[in-house]
Amino acid sequence: MNFWDFRGREKLSYFTWTNTPITAAKYSPNGKLLAYACGDDWAKGIEGSKSIQPKLYIHSTQLDEVTRAR
Repeated sequence: MNFWDFRGREKLSYFTWTNTPITAAKYSPNGKLLAYACGDDWAKGIEGSKSIQPKLYIHSTQLDEVTRAR
């Protein structure tokens, strides 16, 4: 998962938490939690969907993960 500064057009950070596709993600209103779902993105068709069990994760974010290093 990559996080981008759209206005500055640069990558802020990236994460390699999981080997399965991340299908959705959302920050809490205060930015301290990140909820993300892993599951089948159908890139491998119906055959690939049988090997991935959907999961939901909650990650407590650190300041350096969500801000640009200066």
